[in-house]
Amino acid sequence: MLEFRHYASIAMLLVSLFGTASNLLAILVIFKNSALKNSFGALCFSHYTCSFTFAPHNLQWEYSDTICGRTYSKFLDFVYGITVVGLMVIFDVITLTKLHRTNEIWHTKNVQSTSRKVSNVRRSAEVRLFAQACIQGCLLGFVIISFHFISRLSNAEYYFFLTTTLVWQLFHALDGSLFLGFVTFVVIFFHFKLAILKRKISLSVVKSSDNKAKNSPSVVKRDIHRLSTVSILSQVM
Repeated sequence: MLEFRHYASIAMLLVSLFGTASNLLAILVIFKNSALKNSFGALCFSHYTCSFTFAPHNLQWEYSDTICGRTYSKFLDFVYGITVVGLMVIFDVITLTKLHRTNEIWHTKNVQSTSRKVSNVRRSAEVRLFAQACIQGCLLGFVIISFHFISRLSNAEYYFFLTTTLVWQLFHALDGSLFLGFVTFVVIFFHFKLAILKRKISLSVVKSSDNKAKNSPSVVKRDIHRLSTVSILSQVM
């Protein structure tokens, strides 16, 4: 009969395969897509590495019981993680405030419907990228809280495994899938729809310029001359 360690190993294997596939696919998307070859793509490609070791006998991540290990556990892991999450919350609040103010300013302006459509598509992509950042920040915050606080609520082996090892592994596995879900949608939907709207705008500009040219005095005079010439020829014939 399978024991808890066997189920835990199977769960870790499945999550590892899923995370490896999604993150490799995310890296491939960044390299193959020209729209992501910028600072945003570089940030998505960067990752945080952990140097503590995994103990197979208890299925847990452990630091060495030394001054260096305790210092790393307290400051470089816990304090650093809390600082990163705090900065992410601050930047997310600033970004949300900026998006809200820009949206209010945009709605107060009297702009053409085509320009408004382009702006709506662009803002929709920005909101989705902002939502991706918020979700990933919330996941990171939950991992830190679970790893350092929730895991201490029980001494059961399965509980400690779920709230430390599996949660940490799921976070890194879901990170790549979230990137693929949001960025792939934005790249495909946003650029495709924006190209269509830009084409409509260019066509409308061409039509409006043609209408203006048709209504100009020189064009009207030319059309009158052509009509008079046709009428004279019809009378002669």
